[in-house]
Amino acid sequence: MVRRARHAQADYGARTHHSVGRPRDDRRVSGTPLWVTITLPAIGYIAAVVTELLRGRVERRGAREAHDAERAAVVAERRDLYEIDTLNNAIEALNSLARLAMRVHLADVKAARDTKGLYAAHLLPDAQLDEDFRLGHMRVGNLGRTLLDDGCRAAIRTAQDTLGKPSRMLKSDPQDAEAVMNGAQAKASEALDVLAERLRAVYAGDNSRGGV
Repeated sequence: MVRRARHAQADYGARTHHSVGRPRDDRRVSGTPLWVTITLPAIGYIAAVVTELLRGRVERRGAREAHDAERAAVVAERRDLYEIDTLNNAIEALNSLARLAMRVHLADVKAARDTKGLYAAHLLPDAQLDEDFRLGHMRVGNLGRTLLDDGCRAAIRTAQDTLGKPSRMLKSDPQDAEAVMNGAQAKASEALDVLAERLRAVYAGDNSRGGV
């Protein structure tokens, strides 16, 4: 009886000693696997890095787009200023050429009547008028080539050509020359209307028509 009690006490002591001496597994204390505890912070760090990279890319793209938009606005403004300047110069030059053409025409008509001869059968008595008319043609031609709008270039080219026709009608009937000059003045007026219309469109911000 005493021996059995001693054996039971020994077994209990052995079990107690084994339980106390065995190391505790901390990985199981919280109920969360160790790989989760290690991986979650790493995932959070990677996510933060990726977010910053994406944010930086978006910011750089936005900066580029803003720069491109600003540059496009500057280019458009310069284009408008250039076109306004050339249109105004072309209008002034074409008006001047139309007046000079009429002065040359009237001088030729007067000479024909005074001599009872033909139109443009003699040199103009006013050499300066003849030179101004020649230079006026050159100026209109040069300015016409600088216009950006296709329609304006075509209109001013047609007007320039028709304004020069009467002076090329050497030894013609004055009445025929009169009809040609009237048509030339009408073409010049039409061209001036085209130039003025384009000028208004540019001031209004409409660049949808025309091209180089």
